[in-house]
Amino acid sequence: MAVFVESIAPVPGQSLRLLSWTQDVENVRLHTDCGGFQAVRGRGTQWHRHPEIELTLIREGQGLHLVGDRLSRFSDGEAVLIGRNLPHYWRMQRPSTGYCIQFDPQTLNTVWQSPEIDELRFLWGHCERGLRLGGRLAESLHTTVQMLPDLSPLSRLRCLIEILESISTAAEDNVTPLASADFHLPEPGDPYDDSIAMVVNLITTRYQEELRLDEILAHLPLSRATFARHFKLSTGKTFSSFLTEVRIDHVCQALATTKRNVTDIAYESGFNDLPHFNRTFRRLMMQTPRSWRKPHAMHHQP
Repeated sequence: MAVFVESIAPVPGQSLRLLSWTQDVENVRLHTDCGGFQAVRGRGTQWHRHPEIELTLIREGQGLHLVGDRLSRFSDGEAVLIGRNLPHYWRMQRPSTGYCIQFDPQTLNTVWQSPEIDELRFLWGHCERGLRLGGRLAESLHTTVQMLPDLSPLSRLRCLIEILESISTAAEDNVTPLASADFHLPEPGDPYDDSIAMVVNLITTRYQEELRLDEILAHLPLSRATFARHFKLSTGKTFSSFLTEVRIDHVCQALATTKRNVTDIAYESGFNDLPHFNRTFRRLMMQTPRSWRKPHAMHHQP
């Protein structure tokens, strides 16, 4: 599995890490004692994984996230629980604010190993594919988490346990798995980690350009067959299908938020053949761009 492995340093004397940001997920605050924090570098925009379970809440922000093999759009109010070693990243399309809590239930000699936590253990397995948390559950999580920076470490831990209990008992329609059921967690030490992660980042940042796989492979130390095999294992998709999905997502975002015509949006999103674009959009979205736009249109910008 090709993905950056993040090493997360625990906060001394605490069983969790509380992070927040007010502009982007690369510049974050690590909250220490009550009201205290220090600036740290975030890895959220890099395709990465770590042994810690992570609860991320986006207060304000829009963009794409990849969790396992699920590429999907997020917006204000997003709440996601990401399991141990599950690859993920966030691609923000405008400044954002939010919170993140990280903890490792397998760390020895911590509260997570106590018998009182046993009833939460099934949740550790349930979130292996990642969970999108919605409805009233997400609303309550946002209300609770935004109070955590001003609490003592002990009170934060108490709130986190209550949060996890609320997730474990939530109605099914408020908890939706993200990665597919046949997605496999990464194996450590894959020699192609850096190459595949670089291509994922290239696609998600330069999808509007003409990206040719042959030209990309010329700069990578692996053959086309090896790349194809490892890219599919890592993302659940081929290079071309991944690129197409990212472009179509950009199209949908523009259709929903602007009044610009479909042709201009298609070309801006990296499609240089309009009939091909229309066929592709219909295949993925099950309707034409104009039909899709009508029920999804939001507050239009020029």
